[in-house]
Amino acid sequence: MLGTIAVQVARLLGAGRVIAGARDPRGLARAKDLGAHATVDLKQTDGLTDRIREASGGQLHVVIDPVWGVPGVAALEAMSPNGRFVQLGQSASPEAVVKSGAVRGRYLSILGYTTFLVPWEEQAAAYRKLADHAAVGQIKVEFEILPLEAAPDAWKQQAASPHRKLVLSPQARP
Repeated sequence: MLGTIAVQVARLLGAGRVIAGARDPRGLARAKDLGAHATVDLKQTDGLTDRIREASGGQLHVVIDPVWGVPGVAALEAMSPNGRFVQLGQSASPEAVVKSGAVRGRYLSILGYTTFLVPWEEQAAAYRKLADHAAVGQIKVEFEILPLEAAPDAWKQQAASPHRKLVLSPQARP
């Protein structure tokens, strides 16, 4: 979900070329539908850095990384000089081996992000902007409304990463 939002926000902010990576065909197709210029299959790790570099046309200035692990390192190694790498998740792995030359040699910045350190006022303002864009259809979020009694099943779906937001509603009917 973070990746699909990142694709849409990058487009809204005027990114020249948006590249999206995913580990399943549905995610790749969804990223294209939401505005990615190119996609890269992250499940196939052989030659991943080269495939990312090719998809970006050799110009990869900002990476928003919700996966870390091998895909995150491949993206970092494909980056252009002076690039910024924003790390905000670990769905592929909590660990990654990064060679210092990949960072120093291209004068890269690696930034960690966690919501817990962002002041509440900034979070509220950013959320308001996202909600405003969503309200006019500029940001799309896939969701499914489930009846309240489906909560146990919703938890199971959530654990398997359903690629959409699950909403429990007392008014929804099975």
